[in-house]
Amino acid sequence: ASHWQTSLKVLTGMDGASVAADSVSFGCVASACKAGDLWQQAVGLMAEMEARRLQPSPIHINSLLSQFANLGMWQDALRSLSREQERRSQLNVISYSACIKACEKVRNWCQALSLLTAMELVSVLPNVISYSSAMSACEKAGEWSWALSLLSCAQSKNLGLDAIIYTTAISACSSGGYWNGA
Repeated sequence: ASHWQTSLKVLTGMDGASVAADSVSFGCVASACKAGDLWQQAVGLMAEMEARRLQPSPIHINSLLSQFANLGMWQDALRSLSREQERRSQLNVISYSACIKACEKVRNWCQALSLLTAMELVSVLPNVISYSSAMSACEKAGEWSWALSLLSCAQSKNLGLDAIIYTTAISACSSGGYWNGA
């Protein structure tokens, strides 16, 4: 059996042995499912945690959000983020950046920008990855002016920008036919 199957058996065995599974137990099995590309099972485990009124750790939340991002499942990422906000989970820059990355994958630049704004409203400071992913979403959608605005904003925040973010801005200008900005 693979690791996720073994992990799930042990988790199920805890109930049979009258041992209460905690958020760490569920989180570990959810991580094993993620490693096996079984995001549906990971989502189910997170729902089971919620039914048992267990609070997932930020690591497990971010792991699931990152899985959605990698698959380009932006709507699932946003639903999960919203659910965790309602539960008052400890969301952080990684949580939001994963959702922005999911939006980037599908060229949903408007939602990526909304997430950047939402971060600041809940006192989560965007980092270089947050801005770079949002800029990339703009670039993929041909929204070069927004990408340049984000670059300017990131520069004003002294985030220690890297070559990737500048290359993304250049690419956005060239994709949008705005050579003067490049």
